Amino acid sequence: MFRRVAAGGGGGGRGGRGGVKKGAKKPTGTLPSEKLKTFLDNAEKYAVAAGAAIEDEDALGEFQEIASQFSTLREARLSQQRRQELFEEFEVFMFSVVSRVHNEILTEMEAPSLDEFFGSLLDVIEEIAGELPEDESESTSQIAAESELTLLYKAVVAFLMVSIEQRRELRQQFSALSVRVVKHTLALGTNSSRQPDVREAALNVVGSLVSTDPSLFTENDLLNTCIDSFFTLCADPNDDALDPNAFSSQNLGTLHLDAVAGSVKPTELVASAVFEKAKQWYGSANKFERKAALVSLAVLPEACTEYVLQKERLDTIADWISKACDESDELVKSAGYICMAEVVQHLQPACATHHKAFLPRIMKALENTDECLLVKTKATIPLTQLCSLISTVNETIPLVPTLLKQIKEMRAKMFKLKEDCEYIESLTVCVRAIAGCAGDKFLTYLKDSMELFLAMMKETDEISHIVRATATACVGEIARAVGKENIQPYVDDIVRDIIAGMKLPDPDIKAAGHSTFGDLAIVLGNDISPFLDSYVGFLLAPLDPNSSSKKKSRGDEDDDEEDEDEDEDEDEDYEDEGDPEGEVEERRLAIECVKSLVEGMKENFSPFQNRLFDPILQHAADYEDEVKAEVASLLASIVHIYPASAEIQPQAKEIGQAALQILTSYITSCPEPAVVEEANLALSEIIKHFGAPLLFADRSTGEQVVDILGRMLNKEIMCFQNVDDIMGLTLNKEIMCFQNVDEEDEEDDDEDEEGEEGEEDINKKLKAKEKTKHSHCEDESCAKEGCGDECEKELEGVIASSLELLGALAKARGAAFEPTLATLFPRVVEIVKSGSADYGFGCLAELAESMGAAYAPYVEQLFPLLLARLEKWNENFALAHNVAFTLGVLCLKGGAASKPFHKQTYDALASLLKTLLAVDMSEFNSEQITVVERARDNATSALGKLFMVAADSLPVSELIPLFLKGLPLKADFEEANCAYSACVKMINTHPAVLEPHMVQMLEIFREVLASSLADKLKGFVVTGANSLLSSGKAAELRAVVDSWPAEQREAFNKSLSEKS
Repeated sequence: MFRRVAAGGGGGGRGGRGGVKKGAKKPTGTLPSEKLKTFLDNAEKYAVAAGAAIEDEDALGEFQEIASQFSTLREARLSQQRRQELFEEFEVFMFSVVSRVHNEILTEMEAPSLDEFFGSLLDVIEEIAGELPEDESESTSQIAAESELTLLYKAVVAFLMVSIEQRRELRQQFSALSVRVVKHTLALGTNSSRQPDVREAALNVVGSLVSTDPSLFTENDLLNTCIDSFFTLCADPNDDALDPNAFSSQNLGTLHLDAVAGSVKPTELVASAVFEKAKQWYGSANKFERKAALVSLAVLPEACTEYVLQKERLDTIADWISKACDESDELVKSAGYICMAEVVQHLQPACATHHKAFLPRIMKALENTDECLLVKTKATIPLTQLCSLISTVNETIPLVPTLLKQIKEMRAKMFKLKEDCEYIESLTVCVRAIAGCAGDKFLTYLKDSMELFLAMMKETDEISHIVRATATACVGEIARAVGKENIQPYVDDIVRDIIAGMKLPDPDIKAAGHSTFGDLAIVLGNDISPFLDSYVGFLLAPLDPNSSSKKKSRGDEDDDEEDEDEDEDEDEDYEDEGDPEGEVEERRLAIECVKSLVEGMKENFSPFQNRLFDPILQHAADYEDEVKAEVASLLASIVHIYPASAEIQPQAKEIGQAALQILTSYITSCPEPAVVEEANLALSEIIKHFGAPLLFADRSTGEQVVDILGRMLNKEIMCFQNVDDIMGLTLNKEIMCFQNVDEEDEEDDDEDEEGEEGEEDINKKLKAKEKTKHSHCEDESCAKEGCGDECEKELEGVIASSLELLGALAKARGAAFEPTLATLFPRVVEIVKSGSADYGFGCLAELAESMGAAYAPYVEQLFPLLLARLEKWNENFALAHNVAFTLGVLCLKGGAASKPFHKQTYDALASLLKTLLAVDMSEFNSEQITVVERARDNATSALGKLFMVAADSLPVSELIPLFLKGLPLKADFEEANCAYSACVKMINTHPAVLEPHMVQMLEIFREVLASSLADKLKGFVVTGANSLLSSGKAAELRAVVDSWPAEQREAFNKSLSEKS
């Protein structure tokens, strides 16, 4: 598994390194220093102990062999090449320890103690670093030394991964070493004369430490030292651009400042230090320091949101941003727009009051012909954020002509550079965002937009490929915005250009084509079918993950020759170099396109089902994780093809059983929480739709799903183990992904024991193992404690979706589910008590609706827990929505078991609804408004449900007027039946209490009858309206009707007469 590093001097192959032949030339190189000898001695003992601690015989032999190598090298002359090989070997060894040896076993290892081992490693690092010249010379020795340091820093990160528990136990001893390494790596990482690789590796050590042991920084006065260093990086005068994808001191600074802000608690410690430092530097005469202040502040809106939301601070930051955008220096202006983008993205709706200051400055930059392209491009970032808010659509939609004009002017340049295309791309994304929010308001600009974007979809030069891809995606969004009738005249041209793009070797263009074809399927419905025969081939091409990355997809062999001739010239301008990431995205969007076809065509999709589903089902286990999530979503869409029925159709049964098999496999074997969550939701959707006929068509399938659910709720599936395994805590070698990599390692050793290519594979696979342990976090220094917030959010999604699955199984089995629920319920109670998975509370209501009287024993346990959660809802509107809904259903379905809780539930719901009705949403965006309105609707409906079963025990004189204030429903129309049937009961059972509010109720009925819900609810509403109009206040109410505008009055009377 390891590369064999021999101690001898001469070069040659591996077989010639065993020693020096008699009479050969004396070996060159230098003997190791005393510090290096000490380190090698400790490394040998560490390798021996690691081998003794592992049960795997192969690994034992490998660790013993590497220990022997370390021993031999202590007394050998080492050339520069040999030293490099030594440190490469050591880095691989450290990552192998991470992936193979449990942390608990390491705690039992004998001397050298971990702090001695780590201390000797630091001694070598400091010795090498101390010999580096101060200037920026690039001598062979300097490059070699920096390469050695890069490898050793990576080994340090690996050491920190396996040593979380030990560092806690050896806190006092180890703390001094940790402080030492932080100060050293900060000094080297901030030295702009050093090579990028070694600087990045050094600062990754800091990132690893702060994420695994943030208290180290607060207890040893390192926090301000780090922040000062990161500000210095951001102010590096050698950084001449603000490219987020390029290596730069600024990007190193902001990346690690973000790590510190996300790890150190309370966040105010970091936020206040950054804010004060920024205040000081923003007033500097040095433009690089002003730039550094702004890009450092840009970290706070996401990492330290609550701190920045304080009005005075937010106003101050917004003022600094506005002044920066008014400066003449392009770097400072660009940094101002970067900071503006973070504020707009993460501080809605609080920052809405500053939009009127931000938007004119953005447009001034775009329209200024003398403004540099860097500033213009950065200005489009916050503009895209603003264009994505429905609350700003009236301000942003008039900007479309200006954006189109800018695009045309840039395209008119005779010679386009990469930066020009990136700017055109940014402008196009802004138009796309506006279209997504504007709906049919975009019609005014439809003709001009389509003419421009269809022309852009014909771009053929390679540098403009991203322009073509972005324009293609924009056309799809416009189609969704303006609707079928308005986009129909352009469909032939759109599809022709999409197909032409599919014949190019660029995965970005193909991915955008799949996305837009899917948009057209949603908009056109079955009218997309005439184009589908000629497009299916392009959907099939990326579905095989084993196909060559350079294979050109040509669609069906029977494509018209005319189309091939038409696009022949386009291919010549493209060089196909392969793009694995682009191919993954193409594959994901191809599957998303298939899902859109299913949703748009519904039962009409069935003729294409086998052709498009079969390759996806065949390769489902081989796809990348982001593609697996899309596969899960696709499988849920089969409910659109086949109607639910008592007897499942044979074809539906076949695809349904295949879907269940794939989804359960994803749930149990995938390390990514996002995939598991999507698979849970898809499985729930399928089970709810097809029910027992599918679930128990094969008895073992139903039992398997129940077993998996129990393992999920108890956090026994792989994605939970995966997070626990981070940094070597409890690595389970039976996990599939590690078995696969180990098997590949063994195969490679057999096939190429001597080859250098095999050595590279080993490095890649060991790194792959490490990445697999927590691949949903991008930071190499990720640890459970460090990225805990993000990890916990993802895992909460898994728990919430598993509760959805619980509800689906109950719906499929009804009262027969009770024995299973009895075993799972204690864990469900734990979840509710813990406050995690707030979005999964609805399953508790589904259980009540599905299981009937069999659920009664559980009801009395749930009320106290739900009421306690509602008491601490703390403006979490989604939580309020879910808990209110669940309480309402438990009251309605809980029978006698719910009676003791009626009064307490009423008090809680009444208090909640009063608070929700008082929420000021004037500065909320549409998404936030919808969340609040759904919470209001569910609180209102829950009061209605409570009235239906317990009116005699409630203060109806308070309940009725409060209930009516929540009507008509605004967002959650699934609650309409319960809400308006409660109105009818109020009229029939409590007319005296209702009498002062009858006019209000009549107005509510008028609004409902004029809405899209009229047909669905006409029975309830007309019955209620007629009852009102025949009550003791009939004359007064009839006069109210007569006072309405003629159109409203006639529509209302017509609805009443039609029902009658």
